[in-house]
Amino acid sequence: KFTRGLLYANWFALLCYYILALTSSLMSAFYFSGPTCFWEWGLIAVACLVPFAQLRTFHAMSFLAMLSTLAIIAAVAIIAAAFITGTTTETYSPATLSVPPQSFLSGYTNIANIIFAFQGQSEFYEMMGEMKNPKKFPLSLGVAQIVMVVMYLFTAVLAYHYGGADVNGFVLYSLPTNRLRTVCALLIAIHIVVAYIITGQPLTYKLHQAMSPRTLHASGAKSALVHLGTTLMILIVGYVVANVIPFFSDMQGIIAALAASAIVFFYPSYFYMSSAKRAGDWAGVPIYEKIYIYFVLVFVFPFCFGVGLAAAIDGIVTSWSGAGQPFACIVSSQL
Repeated sequence: KFTRGLLYANWFALLCYYILALTSSLMSAFYFSGPTCFWEWGLIAVACLVPFAQLRTFHAMSFLAMLSTLAIIAAVAIIAAAFITGTTTETYSPATLSVPPQSFLSGYTNIANIIFAFQGQSEFYEMMGEMKNPKKFPLSLGVAQIVMVVMYLFTAVLAYHYGGADVNGFVLYSLPTNRLRTVCALLIAIHIVVAYIITGQPLTYKLHQAMSPRTLHASGAKSALVHLGTTLMILIVGYVVANVIPFFSDMQGIIAALAASAIVFFYPSYFYMSSAKRAGDWAGVPIYEKIYIYFVLVFVFPFCFGVGLAAAIDGIVTSWSGAGQPFACIVSSQL
């Protein structure tokens, strides 16, 4: 029950993060609209998500997933062109291999962001469950992971090399304020909308099942209304959370510490060890695997959880010290 609850909490936290990210993308896209507040753009972001959140299966979302892939590739191309041509807006501090002066907790935040980025396995079973041929999942997973690693590394290394040490954590804010920035931000917004509905599908399914199991797989107005109510409930609570923690990197850090550290490090090692012992095969597991498993369970997971949570809380306190209070009129320059 605890594991199930942790997965549900992780999915919900990711939805809050996507609301935050979509809000930031819209603020970046429509920079010319004046000093509109974060909470106002957040309402627009929620309104944009409502119709797309009514899709109820991964199959129905699969066509949008292709659009999302094309959108993020195009956005990365625009970002790369902006950095290479030197038209970004940050004050340039040359990139360096040396670690800049910073506190331990501040430095750990960067590690937490990496952990956050690679915790998608929490939805793998749901995706396999809707595949026509689940045996092809390892192939699709391998291709997806390779593409992700290349895109993540390419974007981060290029932005740091050309943008310098002071490049904005939400890279859109480092782009010049022109039409290309608007196009790029809208492309990323499309990607975020699709990421939201894919991540939210299993959580919405489980909540719908808990509230009205008879309408879960039914068609008609009643089933649609229950699903609408479920998605609206998630969006409203997520909107509140996104305004309590409206800072991109800090939200990543909280999710990485509270959920991703367990999903990435604890559960794979623990389940492997438990299943091997239950099957009577633990004695045959190579010693180096046992050492690795115990190292992850005893040191890596507690370290990432404890230090990551402390770093995230420290970052939120620091961010809020210069931005006022939740639901205050925060503009893009403060994020």
